[in-house]
Amino acid sequence: MGMQSSGEPRVDQDQPPTPEQLELLARQIQVVEQNAQLVIGQLHAVDRRANQAEATLALLVGLIGAHAELDGGYLLHRISQDLRLCAESPEIAAAIAQCDPDHVAPEMIRTAASAIGSAEPYSAPARPSAAKH
Repeated sequence: MGMQSSGEPRVDQDQPPTPEQLELLARQIQVVEQNAQLVIGQLHAVDRRANQAEATLALLVGLIGAHAELDGGYLLHRISQDLRLCAESPEIAAAIAQCDPDHVAPEMIRTAASAIGSAEPYSAPARPSAAKH
């Protein structure tokens, strides 16, 4: 049995693997399995955050639709208040967003409420009056 350039023992296809080769292969398989479990865990975390972001966005859209009659600063203030209420009651948030209550992320809702509450209402620039001749 020779050595490959990487320093690992070379496997001769005509001979059965040695106990050392089998042990090395078993350790490599174990490392691959551990890495696969880490990746699966990360994918689950990403999926959970995506579901939470989707639920928060659906909640925000639902609240904007419910308060369409309000304008500017009143709308921002009301939505900010409603988001804070929803952060304290995930059941209400889930009902408005029409999502699974497990997808509601109170910390994400609080962040949205804070951002909206501190936003300045948009006011369109004044239109220049037409010059009279």
